[in-house]
Amino acid sequence: MIYKKPPQLFYGLLILFLFSWPLSSPCEEAKVVIVKPSVNAPVFAQIIKGFYRFFESHPGAASISEEIFTGDNRIFNNTGAVNPRVIFAIGKDQILTSLKNTENIPVVGSELVRKNKTVEENKRLAIVSLSIEPLLRLQFVKKALPRAQKIGIIYEPQQNSETIDEYGSAAGALGLSITKFSVTTIKEINSVEYGNMDVLLLIPDTFVCQALVLKNIILSSFQCKVPVVGISQAYAQAGTILATEPDYEDNGAQAGGAALRIINGEKPADIPMAFCRKLKHYVNKAMAKRLAIEISKDIENDASFVFGE
Repeated sequence: MIYKKPPQLFYGLLILFLFSWPLSSPCEEAKVVIVKPSVNAPVFAQIIKGFYRFFESHPGAASISEEIFTGDNRIFNNTGAVNPRVIFAIGKDQILTSLKNTENIPVVGSELVRKNKTVEENKRLAIVSLSIEPLLRLQFVKKALPRAQKIGIIYEPQQNSETIDEYGSAAGALGLSITKFSVTTIKEINSVEYGNMDVLLLIPDTFVCQALVLKNIILSSFQCKVPVVGISQAYAQAGTILATEPDYEDNGAQAGGAALRIINGEKPADIPMAFCRKLKHYVNKAMAKRLAIEISKDIENDASFVFGE
């Protein structure tokens, strides 16, 4: 039998066939649904922007769609049709409703919380908190107001007793001390001794941060020449010398990281609650001048906004 060499066309077709045949089937993008509040607030927009930004750095990992939660459950009909791998829910109501109206879909939640009973009771939920760790805030205060050693905190005990203990531990680690003022009435607010503190640090507290109560606190502290550090941009605009708030875009990126861990096979219950790892700050330069307090150029230059220039 005479062996005949295959024609060149044969080899060309063979090579084309081998290189066009997939060595492994491509991974399908995981579907992720964002359940967001109906309120079009800048905070929510920043969180969502950070979530998208994270997945842009992980191309092909997920396809993302958005649903607006308006108080009813109709959106979960759409969610069921999409059959997402993960739901990213922004806000307490959105988290609880997402868990209630789905059975097996993991949920990554973003809300202002330090400890969450829902997390302990529901193994499908991973939380990325909008809360700033006490150590992170106190490190900022120490850098911005280096002469301040005694940090005053006014708080309603039922809400914040555990948080105050955390601030005490963090302050001790930084060589600072916490002067605590537990209040439940306006009369007790008016009895706060501002002379026992170098700076008043506000924390999220629904009683202390009421508009009228807050106005009283800022006025009293100003009369006693005590600077106040607020909890958002609006506080610095209203008269606190400084204010801190979470970097919401980075919070969204953290949530994206939690979602990707779930997509890659981790269980939500195995993902520890995450807290804000970055903060933004604001300066009220006019108030600093009135209190004769010098804010360093580094703090000013790094501020997201400086009021009173």
